[in-house]
Amino acid sequence: MAKKFFRFWLKSCESCHLKFQIEPVDGRGWSLQAGGIEEFYGEAEEAVKRAELLAVKEYQAVKYDLVTLHGALLTKGEDCLAIAGDYRTGKTTLAVELWQRGWTLQCDDLMLLQPGWGGVMPTPRRVCLRHSSEPFFPPYVWRQMTGSQGAQKTDEGWMFEPREVETRITRSSGRLTGLVILYPQPGRLQTVPSSDAMIELAPYTNLCAQGDQWSAVQKLLPLSEKIRASRLGRCPLAEQADLVESFMGLRIGRNSF
Repeated sequence: MAKKFFRFWLKSCESCHLKFQIEPVDGRGWSLQAGGIEEFYGEAEEAVKRAELLAVKEYQAVKYDLVTLHGALLTKGEDCLAIAGDYRTGKTTLAVELWQRGWTLQCDDLMLLQPGWGGVMPTPRRVCLRHSSEPFFPPYVWRQMTGSQGAQKTDEGWMFEPREVETRITRSSGRLTGLVILYPQPGRLQTVPSSDAMIELAPYTNLCAQGDQWSAVQKLLPLSEKIRASRLGRCPLAEQADLVESFMGLRIGRNSF
């Protein structure tokens, strides 16, 4: 199971900094041991999910100049687009809709930023889709996602690895060129000054946990010189995707997946 879920890590990491050991414990479920800690889980899949998150944190600790951003990352051509927003604002659903239009879905949970030069890269964690998202996708797409090798059913929905479903060969990192921040209130897309967007973006990074929001914004400001930013309220999914592609200056696509 671990080899199945972590094989994309093996391709992206040059050396090993932290080892995980997951093994059954009689009467107690499964034990996860890593870096001197030991945690217990009822199911092996839950232990693997926890190991995925710990691996991201360890990678960030080794690469000290990286900033963690909670959101979805997509790439298309030379464009790298980040979608951020509060819990249940539809980040993953919008990202998968764009994925069907020819974008490459790199991640939907955590990405790593280098604000100094605008670099961005995904963390190789699986994408999480809620059951409520199923009506938004053609049945054959949903079957492909949930039937892929690394797919795992959860209480809220499904986890899957996009690279197991699509066949496009694309780069996974580059310079961030666009940022869309989702809001739960109804509304259309509004372009905002990138410097103002850094204030709105800061709470979705790990920087606020390390200090005050002003310090976080200061660290993000170099990024504002390299991207265009917008806010997007809730509206029909297809309309949201149209607005994002128009904002990025791209021809609006339809189901090129």
